[in-house]
Amino acid sequence: DPGEESYAHEGGPAKALNVNGHRRVRNMEDSLLRQLSTGVCELNLKYVSPDEVLVLAEAIERTPDLQQLRLQVHERVYSSPEQARIHKKQRGKRQHEAIMEVSETLQSNRICKPFSRALGAMLQGSRFLTELELGATPGALGLTYIARGIATTHSLRQLSFGGSKMGDACFALLVDALAVNRSITKLTLYGCDLTDASALGLSKVIK
Repeated sequence: DPGEESYAHEGGPAKALNVNGHRRVRNMEDSLLRQLSTGVCELNLKYVSPDEVLVLAEAIERTPDLQQLRLQVHERVYSSPEQARIHKKQRGKRQHEAIMEVSETLQSNRICKPFSRALGAMLQGSRFLTELELGATPGALGLTYIARGIATTHSLRQLSFGGSKMGDACFALLVDALAVNRSITKLTLYGCDLTDASALGLSKVIK
């Protein structure tokens, strides 16, 4: 049960909450608000429930001075060499499944609009946000909201969709917004499953 374990990842140890139901959501909100108050928030969406994603969306809307938001997807990393050896062959597959699972949550009818609208509004309204990372895709509808924010933000410097496996069709929804943006200096698209079909779009984005 990921709600009762602690996992390590590249950004350091990330602890899942050892609580369930409404108590878990309430505790997650308290922890999230404390993290947001520092101006920097990093979450592993693999271990965030749908209810907690909604809490995140609401919290983002109440934090206008957020500077860095990193919403990543990491499969668990084992610290034991023996566990790591056993897990190594399955790690790529499990990571892919984790990204697909989170993307499915973000694209669901209940989550997509409030989550993506919150991100888009944050991008549009913030004077402080310099970095945004989203390691899974909220789909076409969600990216439409986010694209509006990308087109109008003046503070964002780094934008990453790395590992999200968004694909050509979803990337196409971002091209016009990225092309008109004048603040982003670093765009990360590794692991987005882009093909030659995105070549023209990339040529418009690269300045």
